[in-house]
Amino acid sequence: MVHDLRVKPVARAPRRSAGRQAARGASGDDGSDSSYCPPADIGSEEEWEDSASSASSHASQPKQGRTEALGHPRTPRVADEEEPESFRVRTNNKVSARNKKIKESGSTKPLVPEEWVFYGKTFVCTHAGKYNARGQGKRKRQQSRALECEAQINACVQVVDNDAEVPEFVVRFTTWRLYHNHGLSEYTFRQYPRNRNALESEVLATVDTLRKAGASKKRIQQYIHENSVCTPTNQDVRNLVRRLKKREHTASTSAKRLKQWVQEFSEESGNVAGIFVDSVQNKNIATCITLQTAHMRQLFDFFPEVLMIDATHGTNSSKYKVFSIMAHDAFGKGQFVQHAVVQNERLPTLLTALEEFKRNDPAWNRIRCILIDKDFTEISVLKMAFPDAVLLLCQFHVIKYLREEIASAAYEFNAWQKQQLQGLIQLLVYAKTEREYKRLQDYMHYIMGIGRRSAELDAELSAGRAESGADAESNDDAPQHPFEAYFDKNWDKCRSMWCAFERQNAVTLAQEEKKFMDSLFKLSVVHDPKYDREMQLLSNLISSHACELIYEQYVFATTRGKYKYKEAVPGVFLVQYVSDEEDALDEPTSTYSVMKSEWTCSCMFMTSRLLPCRHVFYLRKALGFESITPTQLLHPRWLLTTLRSSTDAPQLLGASFAVSSVLPEPKATWDSNRKFREANAVASTNSEHLSGLGMREYRAAMKVLEDVGKLFKHGEYTAISRMTDVAEPADALQSTELPAEHHVAQDLDVSSSASVQTTQLGMDGSQLGSDGFQLVSEENPTNPDGLDTSEEVNSSQAESTLPVAVAPPVQAKKKQQHAVALREATGDFVLESPPKPRGRPKQKTRAVKAKRSENAARVEEDVNMHENGLSLVSAYELLEENPTFNSTHEKLLQFKLFVFVGKQKPPIAHEITKLPTNKPLVRPEEIVRMFSKDLIKKCMAKVSAYQRKHPGVRELDIALEILGVGVFANSTVALMKKWHRACDVLKQIEKTLKWMKQLEFSRLANSSFAVEEDPDLPEKLKAIGILSTETQVLDLTAKQCITDEVMITVMLKKFGPDPNIVIFDASALGVVVDGSVGADTASIQRAMRGLSTEIVLFPVNCNNNHWCSIVINLAKGKVSIYDSSSSSYLLGVRAVAQTLIPLLPSTVEMSLRVQTYESGLGVQTDSYNCGIYVLIAFEIFCGAEPLGHLDKKTLQCLRYRYLRMCLED
Repeated sequence: MVHDLRVKPVARAPRRSAGRQAARGASGDDGSDSSYCPPADIGSEEEWEDSASSASSHASQPKQGRTEALGHPRTPRVADEEEPESFRVRTNNKVSARNKKIKESGSTKPLVPEEWVFYGKTFVCTHAGKYNARGQGKRKRQQSRALECEAQINACVQVVDNDAEVPEFVVRFTTWRLYHNHGLSEYTFRQYPRNRNALESEVLATVDTLRKAGASKKRIQQYIHENSVCTPTNQDVRNLVRRLKKREHTASTSAKRLKQWVQEFSEESGNVAGIFVDSVQNKNIATCITLQTAHMRQLFDFFPEVLMIDATHGTNSSKYKVFSIMAHDAFGKGQFVQHAVVQNERLPTLLTALEEFKRNDPAWNRIRCILIDKDFTEISVLKMAFPDAVLLLCQFHVIKYLREEIASAAYEFNAWQKQQLQGLIQLLVYAKTEREYKRLQDYMHYIMGIGRRSAELDAELSAGRAESGADAESNDDAPQHPFEAYFDKNWDKCRSMWCAFERQNAVTLAQEEKKFMDSLFKLSVVHDPKYDREMQLLSNLISSHACELIYEQYVFATTRGKYKYKEAVPGVFLVQYVSDEEDALDEPTSTYSVMKSEWTCSCMFMTSRLLPCRHVFYLRKALGFESITPTQLLHPRWLLTTLRSSTDAPQLLGASFAVSSVLPEPKATWDSNRKFREANAVASTNSEHLSGLGMREYRAAMKVLEDVGKLFKHGEYTAISRMTDVAEPADALQSTELPAEHHVAQDLDVSSSASVQTTQLGMDGSQLGSDGFQLVSEENPTNPDGLDTSEEVNSSQAESTLPVAVAPPVQAKKKQQHAVALREATGDFVLESPPKPRGRPKQKTRAVKAKRSENAARVEEDVNMHENGLSLVSAYELLEENPTFNSTHEKLLQFKLFVFVGKQKPPIAHEITKLPTNKPLVRPEEIVRMFSKDLIKKCMAKVSAYQRKHPGVRELDIALEILGVGVFANSTVALMKKWHRACDVLKQIEKTLKWMKQLEFSRLANSSFAVEEDPDLPEKLKAIGILSTETQVLDLTAKQCITDEVMITVMLKKFGPDPNIVIFDASALGVVVDGSVGADTASIQRAMRGLSTEIVLFPVNCNNNHWCSIVINLAKGKVSIYDSSSSSYLLGVRAVAQTLIPLLPSTVEMSLRVQTYESGLGVQTDSYNCGIYVLIAFEIFCGAEPLGHLDKKTLQCLRYRYLRMCLED
């Protein structure tokens, strides 16, 4: 017979006291507080606290209070009025503790069932207790729930009859105090968090569904208000959503949740996942987790030829890496085909991920090319897993590694050299031909030699010798730069893995930065206007990305491609490239085989893309086929019809989910790299532990580590074991040096050199000093790919040191053509615990890529300048003897300005004879760029300041240090200033030639101002000396303002031959400011002595900003002033005219009144033609036919007239 142990509630309703009734009656019974709600049920989410004071609280109650609660268990009474009271559990007593006491005391009382957990609880009012302030009293708490309310209810489980055969338990209220010291109302009751969040199960289920669907918290709150009586706040909704999320994680540990999630993932049709564990220090660590969706497997089945493998570091707090495998789709976009979360990058871990990939994807044997991000363990692993695939290094990561190596302080590059080399690396990586690669490599040698070819210049530098560089002779016998040796040994030998011209335009997963208009979810047919009829037909069949790929091959084959072919055997043609163009898609004399039956080619483009290549197009055109493109043999994966149809993923051969063991390491001797990794792991663990200690413990622990380091330095490795009385193992590494062989080890012979090589300085030990090391040993052989196999590593470097492009030579005795079976693991596993965080990684701006592209473009310009032999020496030779536009403009304008990355610091002046040996002068033949005008101005100011501080020092004896660039002689800076002056004139002449072609000479029909185009004028402009004063006439062109020199030149050309006209230079009056004349009036009076009937012309320069004029007609005795814009300057000119009247000869009768001259030209509407208006007004005053109002185009023709006038012989 099964005993019924259910608890039966027994409760007696408390009697209301008279005082309480009176208080309620006094408050009024009008119904304001009549709507009462029973106390909310205690839910499963409330916190139950165990308290040792529960027994004392029971004992403190009076005995009468405890016995009054005991009524007849069968006849409980219910209160006639329900009050809105809220209680919470303050203390509770567990069943286990109660039963333990009964057993220890030897009592015969029945034990309470253990599944009830608690046998007694104490309920107190939510306002119980007293608030204890923890602050300083500066900001007092305004509100507090704790009001010292003494309302309390005690309930416990009790047995009805101790002597009964089957004990019957009841719940009894042993103590209660229902008197509150605060008011009770339904509104207050509803505002308690537990009550305003007391949702019904149906509402709570709907809220959970809304949360999973992505509904906002505001919408969830609105739903609760509309479908329940609860009124949760915004924070309540946030807490509710957080609890619902937490409830999903039902597993107790992260490892169990991971396993549960992966199992759910693999239950989806076509998905496959796996967890692989490794035994580390007697614990099973989840080392590799692989994930593949059905779409990933389907995509790889379509495009298996090219893969890209990338590892993303620091993806979570445990520092797991995401080891991802990508392929490209029909639109050229990279798509993931497998994700593997790995705990480390050791060979067994990566090999396990690849073997799992091979097991789930049967198309892996069609892989032709694999692109990897860096040369770590991946190369050796990939050669083991995919022996027939071609391995290529990601060009982005190659540029990244070399840039970081260039930034090393060991090479002693200045900022300008680093900037040049970093841009040059990008050009080297993307070089299209071997000729271009060699050209860039020569320029790299030249850049690294700047400042090293000669430590000092000749002490006796004259202006001509210093500028011309006559004493500069390059020293080609200088020792090889350390970076150049590093590059040649570690990168140049394996350039077939990263240089563009060696890779035959292989697939790089859309690394070309092309913009594709189509996407997988929006297919469309794009008709490009550059397509011919055959390409238009092809665009209707395949994706736009495939069309772009084919079009490049198609255009090259039909236009620039030059091949010769022969039919070696029936149906097989050998096609050889015979041209030597710079931008060709093939290397000279490269040969490929074409199968006529299926029109397949052996080139990398076709084997990786499965698209017709240039060789097929050329051969079909040469053989006279009607259609150059073999549309009937296009691969189905590129067809639009295939993309629109749905296909299934490849069938799985095994289970969709399993927990297996990681593959064991192959049998191999431990090299220095493996020893370093194992030791570094132990050292990192100790460092993380020390970082969390207090300073006293930290210093003690550091002292121990220092002592251990001293023992290791002297070779006393067993001293610690003797001191701690630990038995020394016979062979500590015996079990790990010879691990059990796995299936791959039976087919592959992994040599001891199959290790990881890290990047260090590319120099030998002698260059590094006595403590240096040899990075790449000369005795180390190289593998067939030209990769160095040395394995020395600097023990002071962490494992995160950047890798060089060196592939461990894994020699395959027998190629692996099958996937390795992975054995299942037993037992539970755990996840690796997170290490100490090391700060937030720095984020780079989006503008970095644009700046690097600009830098590469500048370096390309410098390479061309260097190749054409243009330097500061050639600039000196061009400017040495009366340079003209014809003789200099083509070469001088090719020079560019130095571009500094950051804010340039001021130059520093030095005496050449006092320069240190580590600051040699930069030779003129090494300079292909010029300083900006602003920097030259600062340099000249530094020279003047240095001469003031050190009297007697000549300018030629001073050198200027431009931080980050080098040290330049002052004569070199002066030559750059001369170049700026010449370039300004050359650019002005170019603008003048363009300006003259835009003039309309028919607009001037006036006989006095008529002008015709002079066909010889352009040649006259090109023949003037660009450094002579003749270039001042260029101010007459376009919108230039006329200077004093140009004004007097034009007036002399026009009015000089006329004896009745007297011309005064503007400098005779000086710059007129507010009507005051800066020149000596006595000299003006002497110049006008002897005049009687002439016309005197005074051009007036007001404030060096505006031209006005004063015209004196001595025959008529009139003085006139003119301002083309009728501005306030006219008042100052009038004052000047009044000053000139007393200076006229006494024989001339002059009117004392100054008149304003009306030229009839209208008011000037611009700010640059005031000088032209003054010249025209002078001519009209002297008898020329009036022109009337002038427009801007007519003024431009008049400028041409004056320019032609000045250049006439």
